[in-house]
Amino acid sequence: MKETRSTCPYCGVGCGVIIESDGAQITGVRGDPDHPANFGRLCTKGSTLHLTASAAVTMQTRLLRPMRRAIRRDAPEPIGWDAALDLAAGTFAQVIREHGPDAVGFYVSGQLLTEDYYVFNKLAKGLVGTNNIDTNSRLCMSSAVAGYKKTLGADAPPTCYDDIKHAQCLFIAGSNTAWAHPILFRRIEDAKAANPALKIVVADPRRTDTAEIADLFLPIQPGTDVMLFNGMLHLMLWEGWTDARYIAGHTSGFDALKATVRDCTPERVAQVCGIAKDDLLEAARLFATSPATLSLYCQGLNQSTSGTAKNAALINLHLATAQIGRPGAGPFSLTGQPNAMGGREVGGLANLLSAHRDLANPQHRAEVAALWGVPDVPATPGRTAVEMFQAAADGEIRALWIACTNPAQSMPDQATVRRALERCEFVVVQEAFSTTATCAFADLLLPATTWGEKDGTVTNSERRISRVRPAVAAPGDTRHDWAIGVDFARRLEARLGRAPTLFAYDTPESVWNEHRETTRGRDLDITGMHYAMLEAAPQQWPLREGEATGRARLYEDGVFPTPDGRARFVDTPYKPVAETREARYPFSLNTGRLRDQWHGMSRTGTLGRLFGHAAEPTLQMHPQDMARRQIAEGDLVHVTSRRGSIVVPVAGSTEVGLSQVFIAMHWGGEYLSGSSSTGTPLAGVNALTTACHCPDSKQPELKHAAVKILRAELPWSLLAAAWLPPGTALEVAVALRALMHSFAFASCVPFASGAALGDESQERAGVLFRAAAYEAPPDALLARIENLLSLSGPDTLRYADARRGQRRAVRLVRSGANACLEGFLLGGDTRAEAWIKALLQDRLPAQSYGRQLLRPGAAAPGNVAPKGKVICSCIGVTETAIAGRLAASGGSDDERLAALQGALRCGTQCGSCVPELKRMVRASAPPAMAAAP
Repeated sequence: MKETRSTCPYCGVGCGVIIESDGAQITGVRGDPDHPANFGRLCTKGSTLHLTASAAVTMQTRLLRPMRRAIRRDAPEPIGWDAALDLAAGTFAQVIREHGPDAVGFYVSGQLLTEDYYVFNKLAKGLVGTNNIDTNSRLCMSSAVAGYKKTLGADAPPTCYDDIKHAQCLFIAGSNTAWAHPILFRRIEDAKAANPALKIVVADPRRTDTAEIADLFLPIQPGTDVMLFNGMLHLMLWEGWTDARYIAGHTSGFDALKATVRDCTPERVAQVCGIAKDDLLEAARLFATSPATLSLYCQGLNQSTSGTAKNAALINLHLATAQIGRPGAGPFSLTGQPNAMGGREVGGLANLLSAHRDLANPQHRAEVAALWGVPDVPATPGRTAVEMFQAAADGEIRALWIACTNPAQSMPDQATVRRALERCEFVVVQEAFSTTATCAFADLLLPATTWGEKDGTVTNSERRISRVRPAVAAPGDTRHDWAIGVDFARRLEARLGRAPTLFAYDTPESVWNEHRETTRGRDLDITGMHYAMLEAAPQQWPLREGEATGRARLYEDGVFPTPDGRARFVDTPYKPVAETREARYPFSLNTGRLRDQWHGMSRTGTLGRLFGHAAEPTLQMHPQDMARRQIAEGDLVHVTSRRGSIVVPVAGSTEVGLSQVFIAMHWGGEYLSGSSSTGTPLAGVNALTTACHCPDSKQPELKHAAVKILRAELPWSLLAAAWLPPGTALEVAVALRALMHSFAFASCVPFASGAALGDESQERAGVLFRAAAYEAPPDALLARIENLLSLSGPDTLRYADARRGQRRAVRLVRSGANACLEGFLLGGDTRAEAWIKALLQDRLPAQSYGRQLLRPGAAAPGNVAPKGKVICSCIGVTETAIAGRLAASGGSDDERLAALQGALRCGTQCGSCVPELKRMVRASAPPAMAAAP
């Protein structure tokens, strides 16, 4: 058994992990107790990383060799690396010669390592001569970048994780930290426990798990953050809570901002934001008068047509109250991806250059050109993410290289994105997983290494650089992303007549060393770091040559990286969302994360156990809105925006406000699909979202779209599910997803038996397929589904009534004295779903039910009760088990929680379920206790 220290590949917290491996196989993972980001803690996603690297997952989902698709929509065929890269280099060279360098584009990822990012940025801007390189970080962090630069002068978060324990007020805006950054939320819980006087304010349109810890919750209307912040500043000025000495000595531009916020009266702010005036006053008081206020914010601020203004307006509050540059105080942007920070450091966006230089600055372009040894860096601004795919759709970009990201799932306005991928003459997809939606559009597929195999560095939200180390060898013919880029670049150089090479790298360290040199004298100077230092421990920047350690906090001296050394107030007038609610589209659609999933789920989606908490795609809707529209729990509805429409089941939730709905961002066409009345495939949640973007950051407003909701009249329904061998379950899911477009609505998800983490040998793998249609589909299609789910053999019981559109198939397998359900298909009448699905997923004895299993609409037997969703993924504890235990418990909320955890062990491992457990404890309090003040 070998142990390798590395870094988690999920969110921007940057948790250290220790990977356990045996030969070529990763066998386990645990948190690194010495890593300063997490001190040994991992969330539900991080603690299951080793399961996503199993042999079964690798063989079924990974892209393991180069593949070429000679004809669009045909199955790709294997091709050698030399032939693949020669094809790519030849095609790109031809496009560049015939149409110019701006006819090609590179769309890369915040999941790449810094070394990978650096190579691709230099390849585009230094060799090809185009600034058409952008990244999916444009979708998550570019507003934070623009906000920091406009106000503080540089894209540098001035705070650190340690500030959470020093803060006396935490102001959380537009961030469901409990789910999006769970290990950071553990720090918040610890800080609150250690200091009960700590005040926590949460501003969010949804009452999320993060809001459960709040002393003050501000359920603002979507997109009204700027009005909220300006209204708080209005009150701070009125009450004398601003710091005139700090404003005069360290800032500029305050007078213009004062004139703007003068109109943001409490009455107006309360009306626009939908909150009480007293709550507004309390939020302003807590923020301004606290000895140390730390703000935490994420996509709710960033993914907006006012994203830069939202960031700047919040930072304005810190500057006006001197809540910056000391322990526990400052504006802290939480990074969404594991290395979006590293990508920003190397200039991996269309408007940036290496080491936080600006493309628009001629001196910066000259500096980078000299460092790279090229005559110049192009001055023409590059296409940002939305612009790049629009240009491809318009025929202006003819060759597109996509690395480590899935735009056919994650980009807004999927109709345009898919039109771009179809029209673009040559699409290269460099990817670790063959199952992403974007792979279906690729002419050339290049297999990349992934977590557990990669070698390099990443930077987390607190400016801390950590090593990513390989625990096992690269599987199949996969290669490291930086190495693919280098090999391609050298071949392209030969075709473009470039010599000597710009890419004389043979290790990731050699790439990183060049990147390090570009930072000399810059705000993120890391010339005092080297790989050997990073081998010993992660390091924060800046760390200049001659220094021994980096800086935990910035701007402690009140001097900022601006021409005059002063921070700048930004005048931020309020502007509403791009699409306001109106009679035709009366609902605000919000998107966001699930607790146990990440991004497009190419990795987390391989584990059925991570679907236990949110098993299938749903639209969350307020129960009052459902009642007004006569929509019942589980009904299918059409959700339609100005760009597209999807069909999805409804779930009632008081977490969302009236006239607001929520769909998780993860549900792309790989899991939620179907076909429109015209036969057009449906593309998941981002068929609805808008490409309208912030004019400064170019970040699209993924957090809001105006939609209408109508109940879907799809009288014929289908539910099929089965346990399958782990070595084939994911392949079956892929095959079933290819059939989703045969129905008006379809979803396909894995599920698992819910074994405790560490007892994976007892875990089983299953696949669930749900669909609905206007009429019964052809028998051949249903037979295909049955065959995929192993329901076509002689051990399967059947019932069919073609005239009534009814079809049943069930397979029982003897296990000792009992017979258990191994798989079933209900076609037509699916009312028996609840109890039959429970028989299957909970492995209950089924031999006594006989014909009931085949009878359409058969009533639920009294002794079959579903266990409900999994609340604690680590231990496999369900909602029903928790509710039963709480019903029999007494005492205070804290005592009941402790008794619950002692009995069932839920929430005692990673802690991700603790906020929900606390909510369940409060909701189930005995009447006398619930009524107590």
